[in-house]
Amino acid sequence: MNKSNERLMAIIVALRKLPRWALISITVGVIVILGLAMFLLLPQSSPSTGDASYLNSTGFAFSVFLKLGVVVLIIAGLAILIRRMQVKGQTTTQKQIGVIETVHLSPHRTLYLVSVENQKILIGATDQTMTTLYQLSQNQKDDTIKESSPNFSDFLNQANNSLDN
Repeated sequence: MNKSNERLMAIIVALRKLPRWALISITVGVIVILGLAMFLLLPQSSPSTGDASYLNSTGFAFSVFLKLGVVVLIIAGLAILIRRMQVKGQTTTQKQIGVIETVHLSPHRTLYLVSVENQKILIGATDQTMTTLYQLSQNQKDDTIKESSPNFSDFLNQANNSLDN
């Protein structure tokens, strides 16, 4: 590959990492700049008979870029409108399980503070095991922590049984 192809590929890779709104802004900006360039290329005086094709081609190019810019803006506006309508149409459900905080002790050891129903659970996890370290009910004060069963699966079964009842 020659250097110009490598530069083009580097630009394309960099553009792929940008968010959608930035890509739309760049596209609209390029179209506006090209449209302004075409507008500035229009001759200021009335053309002689030999320059009529130049005026027609420049005017045609200007109108094409102007229309292209309008179409891109309409498509971007519709995409934003459709996305907002989709988000409004979704129902929000209350999650019963959530991770409140995560602390990485080492590359293979992590502490998770998890909220399940009205309880906070401190879970220790390694690559092979997960262990419930402490269980704190939200009805209790924060300074009274009781130790739970050493097996996470027992606690999960207990929570699942309480949901079924």
